[in-house]
Amino acid sequence: MKRSFLIVISIVLLFMFIPLYPIFAETEQKLYDFAELLNNEEAAQIEALADQYSDKNEVDILIVTTNDTEGKGVTRYADDFYDEHSPGYNQPNGDTALLTVDLEGRELQIQGYYRTEEYIDDHRATLIREEITPNLSDGNYFDAFSMYIELVDRYLNIEPDSDYEEATFFSAWWFHLIVSLGVAGLVVFIMAYNAGGRKTTNDKTYLDANSLGVTHRKDRFVRKSVTKTKKPSKNNSSGGGGRTAGGHSRSGSRGSF
Repeated sequence: MKRSFLIVISIVLLFMFIPLYPIFAETEQKLYDFAELLNNEEAAQIEALADQYSDKNEVDILIVTTNDTEGKGVTRYADDFYDEHSPGYNQPNGDTALLTVDLEGRELQIQGYYRTEEYIDDHRATLIREEITPNLSDGNYFDAFSMYIELVDRYLNIEPDSDYEEATFFSAWWFHLIVSLGVAGLVVFIMAYNAGGRKTTNDKTYLDANSLGVTHRKDRFVRKSVTKTKKPSKNNSSGGGGRTAGGHSRSGSRGSF
């Protein structure tokens, strides 16, 4: 009797835990808001957006916020987070785009690991950082995080050797509209020009060039002025590629906000 009871209990426990495995396996956290910058609704939306684009690109797109880097600074804190949490869509410590925001030091770090290191290189990481910094400075954290996710998605779909600004410019709908209007205007101009008939006279038809000559020439230098404009300074920034303590290579860009 006792043995039968133990078998029944074992079967019940087995069926209780089996359904939980797929749930845990399919749920991977993308937002680690330790600094509590977002409310519950905003956090859920960012989590869903990051999850959507992570699946689309097969890259873990993560956001980490903190009020305390434990004296490490934002760069080492981000490196240690990657080593300890082992994100990566394809494998532990795999393809990852990581944004770390340090409220204590008012700094942020953007990093790309493995395949993402090629697509979100130092230059592109800096461009993303510069785009989201104004929103971070103004406390618009939801907008900053949304923009970060969308920019990472765009760069992941542009080859590493391509220029982002050039690619987006030539792919924009308004660029194609301008080109179409320009071509149509040129065709109309040529048709109108040819329809008007060819002129047989011009401004030189009744002009005797031999009777003309320069009678007087005078050049007068009035003044010269030089204006100097101070070049605006950018936010303090640094960073670049590096390697975590665990030996994982990455791209990176760090700056203040």
